[in-house]
Amino acid sequence: MDYFEKSQAVKEEIKADSNLVSLIANHINGNAPLEKIGRGTMNVVYRVGQTDSGLWVALRENVVWGKKPEQYPAVACVYNSYCLEAERLPDAPAFCIGGTCNEKPFLLVEDVTEGDAYTPQHIGGGEKRVHLVKGNNIRTRAVDLGNDDPHHGVDDDTDFEIIMGTFDITRLKYFSLDARLRL
Repeated sequence: MDYFEKSQAVKEEIKADSNLVSLIANHINGNAPLEKIGRGTMNVVYRVGQTDSGLWVALRENVVWGKKPEQYPAVACVYNSYCLEAERLPDAPAFCIGGTCNEKPFLLVEDVTEGDAYTPQHIGGGEKRVHLVKGNNIRTRAVDLGNDDPHHGVDDDTDFEIIMGTFDITRLKYFSLDARLRL
């Protein structure tokens, strides 16, 4: 099973869990904030919870662009780029799921802290990876992805279409109607 297929299987597991779906929707709609577990320049990462199969789920939310509907396509493009880069990295989060709630895009990824079992230590210097520490156990995982492809896996016209308000996010692999989690 490739990365995309695994991500889609996890999406189906999350979709079937009404508690996880409710937590995500309530957070995005501003009704019940999730616990913040990390922050970067563009995104805040929140803990959602654990699936029945034991996977930990985190929500990445863009805090720079995603505030206005006309910005939603740009956010979806960046998240799609994150997922495409994750496909190529062996130490990326175990899954990547694009989603929309009232058309606002969000991204679900593996909570690499495993519910706070591991403490993240940032490497610094623009590194995409983080050290995760649990006692004497240290592992390194890629977490800051999606900035390497200026066209976000689409084409040269993407930026123009976003500016003009004509870009359709369903063209994105992780945000197609079949691939994304719609709440």
